[in-house]
Amino acid sequence: MNSNEILPKVSLHSANTSIYVFGSQKNWLNSFWNLTDIHRMLNKEKITICYLPSTSDFLGTLSDPEAFEDAGFRNGLSLWTLPTEGLLLPKGTAVLFRSADCPTLVCRDLEKGEVFTCHAGLNSVIDKKKILTGKTDESSPRIHDGVVGSLLDLSLYSIEDIEISLHCGIRHSSFIYDIHDEVHGKNNEIILDHLINKYGEASVPMGKKHGGISIKNIISAQFEAFGIHSEIVYDDIDTATDKDEDGEYSYWSHYRYYHEDEIASGRNGVLIIHK
Repeated sequence: MNSNEILPKVSLHSANTSIYVFGSQKNWLNSFWNLTDIHRMLNKEKITICYLPSTSDFLGTLSDPEAFEDAGFRNGLSLWTLPTEGLLLPKGTAVLFRSADCPTLVCRDLEKGEVFTCHAGLNSVIDKKKILTGKTDESSPRIHDGVVGSLLDLSLYSIEDIEISLHCGIRHSSFIYDIHDEVHGKNNEIILDHLINKYGEASVPMGKKHGGISIKNIISAQFEAFGIHSEIVYDDIDTATDKDEDGEYSYWSHYRYYHEDEIASGRNGVLIIHK
């Protein structure tokens, strides 16, 4: 191994997917063409196409891979990008998600062999603007609350045997919507009340007074509303608090950046390969 090579924090493998989680060793928001560790891994897996969704607008929808636009070709690797939360990942390709606290959702249709992948931040799975104002964003209207309904649209609601997993996100004990916040307290309480009323108390597991939101439990309730009762596998990473053996934070975190005045703000990387 090259002494300068950065290894993933977590590596998970199934019959048709490999998932690699990269943390704060590097800012994975850097230009894709500078992420040589990703290139090395893709070359090793003989992957020549990588998708790079731009997820910062929290559109709440997935896209067909054919909608992605050519973003360049170097050293045998073709890059495709689009403002979207995710996609139905074609066989023999990869996708890289970059985020800080927002988890990545992976769904495997075991019968068809299909793999759906998407960014799953809170505003990806629910429509916060609609909750607070009664209106969805006119520039990017949503048919569903968020990515779960959009994902199932791509599958034509035919998923029966499905594996669902969440990777590299903030734990509910750290993801707090404080109802006593001087600026955002009122809106935070509106959102917490909505979550509890629509998705049950498990969506705010430690109660409204604490304010911690479980994206995992919201997603689980949404799948159940569509008649899918598969358990969600969760890697139990907490991007806000996890530290390595040297006492250094393992992952980038927006929560720490905004609430603990961290100087640097970067993104973690989640690379998914559909073998």
